[in-house]
Amino acid sequence: MSRKIVVTGGSGFIGRSLVRRLIDAGDDVTVWTRKNKNLKPEEITVDCSDPVAVETALDDLKPSLVIHLSGQPDPQISWDAPVETIESNLVSTLNFLNLQNRLYKFRLVVTSSSSVAPFKRADVDLAKTTPYAFAKYGAETLVQMFGMRFGTDSVLVRPFAIIGPGKENDALSDFCKQACEIESGRRDFIRPIGALDSLRDFVDVEDCVTAIGLAAKHANPGQCFDIGRGRGVAVGEIIRYLDEYSETSIRVCPTCNLTLRPGEASSLVGDPAALLELGWVPSVSLEQTVRNTFDFWREVYA
Repeated sequence: MSRKIVVTGGSGFIGRSLVRRLIDAGDDVTVWTRKNKNLKPEEITVDCSDPVAVETALDDLKPSLVIHLSGQPDPQISWDAPVETIESNLVSTLNFLNLQNRLYKFRLVVTSSSSVAPFKRADVDLAKTTPYAFAKYGAETLVQMFGMRFGTDSVLVRPFAIIGPGKENDALSDFCKQACEIESGRRDFIRPIGALDSLRDFVDVEDCVTAIGLAAKHANPGQCFDIGRGRGVAVGEIIRYLDEYSETSIRVCPTCNLTLRPGEASSLVGDPAALLELGWVPSVSLEQTVRNTFDFWREVYA
């Protein structure tokens, strides 16, 4: 049976794959985006931090499901744009919860982040967090508050290190781009930003989309799902895979300062137990995702 679905941030990295999957399944999907040029047929312009704009669009579409992916996605950038980060990640979630409670009855899936992990500890070191992490933690708290007080039908998903072809500004894409330049003779070494021994819970974007779909369809209101395998892998493993696939030797700059950036955690690993109970089975290995992403950037650089 076709569902009427709104996906905010549907033109982003995870959103593109999710929207394609939903449309292929026969759902009636409308993508909300902040851009106002070159819109695809399924896209409309809505600023999710504007409560009037959100209410107007919801009243027009009357969806049964809203999957809220949009927001300022970069923890490091959040120090330069804290107001935008709070508005796009926290205020936007509040707008949906408020309207869901007062006016409309739809299921809401809110995308959080593994960055909230430090806030779960009693000894959280605020100097090592970011406005982005605070905004996502605040959004999670609001979802729980509205659910407990008003019984709103909301679900949280907490993606960990989601990777794959087409993503920008993460370790895998940066390493792949530099590996392409090494193959073409334009550089000698990969120059990482951050510590290569940091542990991350890598998940392919297609497995992430499967997880979101399961949570949207089968979760109980108020549930929260870590989208992770439950296994930490050192970031430096990506470079080892690239070295195996590359036509030339891929090496790390011997003089680079490989330390954690401000706000970065040395280990971010999820607990997939709740997701596994829904039947989630990740199908794409890290090795395959690295290969697919390297091939993607090879085509771009060709």
